[in-house]
Amino acid sequence: MSKTKVEQKAITKVRDIIDDIKLFNYHFNEMDKGISWDGNINMYHGDVDKKENFDSSIDVQIKGRTTPNKNLNSKHRFSLDKIDLENYLKKDGTILLLCLFRDDGSEYKIYYAKLLPYNIRELLKQYSSSKIKINMKEVESPSHLENICRNFNIDRNMQKGIKENIFNEDNLLLSNGKISKFYLWDKDPENFNPQNLVGTWKYVYTLDENGYAINISYGELTNLVEKLNAKIFDKDKEYVYDDVKLETTVDCQKVLFGKAFSLNITNKNFNIKICGTLSERIKQLKFVSKLFKNGFFLINEIEFKIILDKKEEEKINILLNEYIKLDNFFQKHNISKDVNFDNWKVQDFNRLYFWISAIENKKEINLNSSINLVGSIKIKDIRLSVFARINKNKKFEIESLWNNNISKKYYFKYNSDKEEIETNNFYLVLNSEAYQADDINILEMKKSFEDMEFSDGEYILMNMQVLEVLKAYDITKNYQLLQYAKYLANLLLNYDQSNSIYYINYFQILKREDKLTEEDIDKIIDIRNNSDSLEIKLGCNLLLDNKNEVNYLLKKIDSKTLEIFKYYPISIYF
Repeated sequence: MSKTKVEQKAITKVRDIIDDIKLFNYHFNEMDKGISWDGNINMYHGDVDKKENFDSSIDVQIKGRTTPNKNLNSKHRFSLDKIDLENYLKKDGTILLLCLFRDDGSEYKIYYAKLLPYNIRELLKQYSSSKIKINMKEVESPSHLENICRNFNIDRNMQKGIKENIFNEDNLLLSNGKISKFYLWDKDPENFNPQNLVGTWKYVYTLDENGYAINISYGELTNLVEKLNAKIFDKDKEYVYDDVKLETTVDCQKVLFGKAFSLNITNKNFNIKICGTLSERIKQLKFVSKLFKNGFFLINEIEFKIILDKKEEEKINILLNEYIKLDNFFQKHNISKDVNFDNWKVQDFNRLYFWISAIENKKEINLNSSINLVGSIKIKDIRLSVFARINKNKKFEIESLWNNNISKKYYFKYNSDKEEIETNNFYLVLNSEAYQADDINILEMKKSFEDMEFSDGEYILMNMQVLEVLKAYDITKNYQLLQYAKYLANLLLNYDQSNSIYYINYFQILKREDKLTEEDIDKIIDIRNNSDSLEIKLGCNLLLDNKNEVNYLLKKIDSKTLEIFKYYPISIYF
């Protein structure tokens, strides 16, 4: 492409990315080139069609180039005319954008450089030639470009009009009445995490007692954290934090302990943010509850008095009681997973409390079904087992599948094309979704089978349970499930050692454990060689990893039978 066409194409690509920024618009000159600029980006705080929403405008220069390089890196060095930099300085800075295309046009990346007065003066001091090398970084997304422009505008407003001699780091002296600050813009200030700034470069301004900038420096923000030889605990030493750290930032020092607490030594502030897993949150809330009661905590043997807002005490205790109730429910229902609630939203908690209430209080609920349902309810990273039983009011009463002596409570009839099987043991009619629940109780299921005399039909149901358990294991990788499947498989083999299917299911459990012995392999080969069933031969060859024989048998089996076979858990070895 000609240089003109590359430049025009570059402007088009920049337009495309700005079009995806809701509160931005632009004005670029494609053919009528300006002195050192190609136009500007306009920023708004509301509807861009309303003049009263206008915030500010940034001058930009857009460059387009091609490269024979196969890989486009995240950084690029660009040669810029010295006169352009001098002109940028006259207008308090410019954002330089470069669109770099592969020669074949298959790929491109947009790079940026924030050329503010501080950077420009440093570059002009460093280079005397007519061409100056500029370090540029990749624009990662529309939101990244918005962040670049908003922060550029903040620093431009701070730097314009500052006397030139202030841009000398050697003059940066702090004395009483003077403080250093850096400024930033963030799209979501309420959820902003200062840790995200570590490793970034910011302008740091020294302000006098009236808030005017009197000096400027530029550097990388670091998070200097060192472990303190200290323990923090409440008055009674009931709740102890021994992972205590000192954090030093550009404007303060903090003592951090746990995930929720920080003591700002510089500003003398104590900050609380309840977070983390359920057990961590309960400990945090109990610690805060003690603070309300005693008014201080200890670092080693030194008391630190804390003034807390008494209006918040009731909220803390209500929240603590809610978490304790939740913990009691988890313990009652055998849920050992320590759930991290940091990514949970209000609607997630509401949904969890709804199902807990339905299970614990036998509360009737409406479900879009006309039959009883067995399975599990997933709420974020928690699964609760559910037996939803329809009553005479056409509403559903909810029970947990475990931890409530449900095993002999109901009577079931299983109907297939060939036969009808009856059982009064609930744990012979579950599905794989139920076994994926977090409240599963293996011991309760095993206990329900003790001293139980199984009918021939119930052994059929038991073999079906082996398959459902294996399906759940392949999803959850819960090793307890694999052990339970082995327990059931042994019960089946003790009942009938001549049943090839029972052996195949037992061996596929061992294969998942990577525990197949030579003796086991001999038995699989024996079953394969002495069976007329194509499905059994296929299962054996899958266990033996005989790819050629598997492919041969796949051509022999009719499509309907093969479709059913692929539903079985052994099909993971295809």
